[in-house]
Amino acid sequence: MTIVIEKPVEFDVAIVGASLAGSATAITLGRAGLRVALLDKATFPRHKPCGEGLSQSAFSLLEDLGISTSTLFNHENLFFGFQFLQGESQHSSKRSFAAYGKKPKGGGVSRTELDSVLNSKVAFFSTISSFFGEAVSEVQWSNDTWTLTTSRQTLKARFLVLAHGVRASPLVADFLSVQSSGSERVGYSMMARVSGKKDLPVVTVIPFLEGEIYLTRLKNSFVNVSLVGSRSFVRTYRDQVKLFSLTSSHLGSKPEIVWRGAGATDFDVRSQSHHPALFLVGDACQSFDPACGLGMTHALLSAQLASHLIIDIKEGRCDTIRAAEIFRDIQGKIAWRISLFSVIVRKLLFLFRLFPTIFSKINRSVAARILVFIESCLNPTAALPKKFLSRL
Repeated sequence: MTIVIEKPVEFDVAIVGASLAGSATAITLGRAGLRVALLDKATFPRHKPCGEGLSQSAFSLLEDLGISTSTLFNHENLFFGFQFLQGESQHSSKRSFAAYGKKPKGGGVSRTELDSVLNSKVAFFSTISSFFGEAVSEVQWSNDTWTLTTSRQTLKARFLVLAHGVRASPLVADFLSVQSSGSERVGYSMMARVSGKKDLPVVTVIPFLEGEIYLTRLKNSFVNVSLVGSRSFVRTYRDQVKLFSLTSSHLGSKPEIVWRGAGATDFDVRSQSHHPALFLVGDACQSFDPACGLGMTHALLSAQLASHLIIDIKEGRCDTIRAAEIFRDIQGKIAWRISLFSVIVRKLLFLFRLFPTIFSKINRSVAARILVFIESCLNPTAALPKKFLSRL
């Protein structure tokens, strides 16, 4: 719903970006009674480049937002681990490596469906005003207030939250520092409809020298197909004939591409706010290589962290300077865990390419137990202090 207001309207918090991180922030703040302006230059529903996989550790974060995961996930789109398949072997019988058990490790959900559920939840709160289809053209800080100008109106807010993705906004560049690892990997997502689809209880990864293909099952016979690697790798396997010559035996007969996403770049980019009333959440704060599979988990965690710190400031439990310090500290711990897990996954993919025969002999249950141990040690949710978790 778009609200057109002629004179400046004052809010407690203005959030730029209404996808997962932005909507989650708005819901938490709206539930606490804060007046929230949620802005996005896009209109919904929309397609968005994404691997569309959500880890099990993030299920509870959605539940705490009042979103039932049972409506998003069922036997069709839950996954119980992962498997690696050879992509470059010349042999007719290609090697594989699997690590999965009896308990779900996550699920695949289309961003269109997830955005729809989030938008419905946002609309439930009278304290949240949504401004979709409006790009922010100017941002100013004066007299302890942010002033945001869009194509239709001017809004004022005490706090500003950026949830607009990886690229730093030039509108607040003076308040940000940006660090990049210089990764040259890019991503490209597609959705395929498959007939006669085989049971895929796992996320399937097909590694090559220059990149990987990720297959994540969704509902209603849809599968997310994501390419991550060098630009030449992505260009090569965007070709439907080449792509499905590799994946058709796994996806089923006659797969059909029904949607192609725009490419994604700028992995492993970290942006940091130097303004105590400016918070960055999701990819706006830090983006990760898709190999980790924890991008959406990070979006929810950073949203919860920023939301509760803003609530603490409003209720007098913390000042803005201290809140900014806490956010940087905890966000750093979350990011360290996710980044390390990403490195481990990419090392495993590299070793599998070198020694597929050895990997194929590893029992999947043993591999699953090792995976569970690694995940428990690097669970990003564990980086949140108990005082935050107790409120969720």
